[in-house]
Amino acid sequence: MPGQTVHYVGGTKHFECRVKGHPRPTIRWFKDDLEITDSPRYQFGHAHDGVISMVIEDIVHEDEGHYRCRAENSEGLASTSAYLFVRTHKEHPEEAETSIHAMKIEQARTFTDHEKKQRRESLVRQDSGENKLKDHLMTY
Repeated sequence: MPGQTVHYVGGTKHFECRVKGHPRPTIRWFKDDLEITDSPRYQFGHAHDGVISMVIEDIVHEDEGHYRCRAENSEGLASTSAYLFVRTHKEHPEEAETSIHAMKIEQARTFTDHEKKQRRESLVRQDSGENKLKDHLMTY
């Protein structure tokens, strides 16, 4: 079950988790199952010590939802998630404008040798197709 966190409209929310892997994992973020990794609405960080972060500034009601971080490399994957509830006002005046939600890994698995082979073959096919498309586009 995902963690839950609450923040109010206008505040700033930090989501953080720690992921290490070799080779370095690719990090993807999702909101309500839609990828947001390239969205300018969010700020993302990945420190050398493995701390991965996402920041939402000036929170609005539309930011409420289920956030998931997924780390994946050739050896396996790990993911964690949290549901952000957005309140209209602070319940207590002393609440901080910025809060951090530490996310813990919920799911982790190592790929089998067969899965690794399939993934490598898929990447080779995908890369080959992209190169053919680039070559085709360059000739016109």
